[in-house]
Amino acid sequence: MDLLYIALPAALALGATFLLAFLWASKRGQYDDLDTPSIRMLHDEPISGSDINRNERYDPGISASGTDEGGLDPPVRAEGG
Repeated sequence: MDLLYIALPAALALGATFLLAFLWASKRGQYDDLDTPSIRMLHDEPISGSDINRNERYDPGISASGTDEGGLDPPVRAEGG
């Protein structure tokens, strides 16, 4: 029974805190547009010059000088008849 004297006010305070946070967010327009963020990734945006280097495919086996530094040897085929 003594636990109720602590748990009930704590639960009510926690619920009131979340209610106030929800009201604060909705008053400031957090929930005004729920559809646009989910389709924003589908809109094409032009790539600027600084973004071109970041969009190139990264290959850890080839260094900037063009030499193979990946540590993996190419497969060796057995010759013979």
